[in-house]
Amino acid sequence: MGVKEVVMGVSVWVALNGACQAEPAITEGVIRFTGSIVEPGCRTDMNPDVAIELIECPHAARGTTLNVTHMGGQGSHTPGVSARLTADSGPDESYYNQRYTLVDAAGKPVLNGTWLVTLTTP
Repeated sequence: MGVKEVVMGVSVWVALNGACQAEPAITEGVIRFTGSIVEPGCRTDMNPDVAIELIECPHAARGTTLNVTHMGGQGSHTPGVSARLTADSGPDESYYNQRYTLVDAAGKPVLNGTWLVTLTTP
């Protein structure tokens, strides 16, 4: 075998060896997302009969949870306040409407106090 063949063989080996080696795994870093939300979220409304309404919600937002926290006023002595689903337009449409009512642990509507209602959407 001549010098030319040895040099070519070593050159090919070096080229392929570098291409076949994997980069070491990075254990930490930052992922940045850019873009925009292209579909509007739900419209919300409060009505006098202590109902929270979610109006024209996209189907992808189904599964929203509501958490209720007491913020002040007379409702501090009301145990176990939560938002109970009382109306739902159904899962078959592209958009849906839901109505929630604030109720205590006994299931009675909560009519006083200041409450923070946090919506968490998948």
